[in-house]
Amino acid sequence: LNIKIILDHCEFGTDNIIKQLALFKLDGCSVGKLRSHVGRRAHSFLGYYPNDIFFVPSKDSADRLMNHTINKFRHVIISGFPYNLFTNNNKIELKKIKKFFSENNKKFIILLVDGAHSQNKTFSANQMLATDSLNNFYIALFDKLSKVDDIGIIIKTKKLSSLQSLKKTYNKALDLKKKGICYIVEDPFQKFPSLYSTIVNLVIATGQSYPGALIDCILRKKRGVFFDISNLKSIEPEWYQWGKKKVIFNDITELLKNVLEYKNDEMGNKNFGNWGNQVDILDSYKDNLGSERIGQYLNILLKGFKNKLSSSEAISSANYEFAKNWGSDKILQ
Repeated sequence: LNIKIILDHCEFGTDNIIKQLALFKLDGCSVGKLRSHVGRRAHSFLGYYPNDIFFVPSKDSADRLMNHTINKFRHVIISGFPYNLFTNNNKIELKKIKKFFSENNKKFIILLVDGAHSQNKTFSANQMLATDSLNNFYIALFDKLSKVDDIGIIIKTKKLSSLQSLKKTYNKALDLKKKGICYIVEDPFQKFPSLYSTIVNLVIATGQSYPGALIDCILRKKRGVFFDISNLKSIEPEWYQWGKKKVIFNDITELLKNVLEYKNDEMGNKNFGNWGNQVDILDSYKDNLGSERIGQYLNILLKGFKNKLSSSEAISSANYEFAKNWGSDKILQ
């Protein structure tokens, strides 16, 4: 079929090896883009991204992939946030959520984002956030926040079944929904938390690892905090150094105290949930055009192959044009 470019998100199995061997023999290339931000010092994601060209939203995400995972990239391109969130269906849902909270007089909206949970009773599956710990997290938040008249809560979990299996949490959330306090994203699979972050005042996340969903919200210039149940201090010492008790907490009482203080004085509380001085973590473009930049790069790459250039020549041509338009610091090799 004379395939020269594969844009693929396959992360597991031998298919990656087969495709790379075929592309090498065809003098083609593979292209990928970041799906989940990774922790430092974890050196995980073994062989997940065997791509010649890889797009990332920020300098920090590039550093994490290049220096803290077991992957080899020929070219890493900093493109900005790569997705268009505002499809017609997404706009309709956001409008529905705004109406829900407006009708119930909720003016300060909080987005809750979690991670996968498990009883961790077997070694045959990945060890996740302890189910009891996640239940306790939600119930503590519900008990405190539901008592404030104008606070609304959006729950965006990865899969609805994951939330439903937290029986105490789910039943409480349904009760709060009836009272006009809580909106549950009923069809959350493959929807971005960052979509919902565009209509909230604050994002609160938790999980067993570096919170990719929270970072995507931060890329949208939102205030956000992380409740560190699993204690990431040994893996993320730099984060703790600048962000402890500002954007990362491990005491739920202290977190909730800060949430209410920020709610009562958003303008005067400059540090809580504020990632603004972490320029490497943020999307340096701030224009929501990451998908267009990736498309333009791929178009130049395709033209190079159509003009009978080798893989190296086609990539060099695309890199040159990207650097000319957006800066040589956006291409890492």
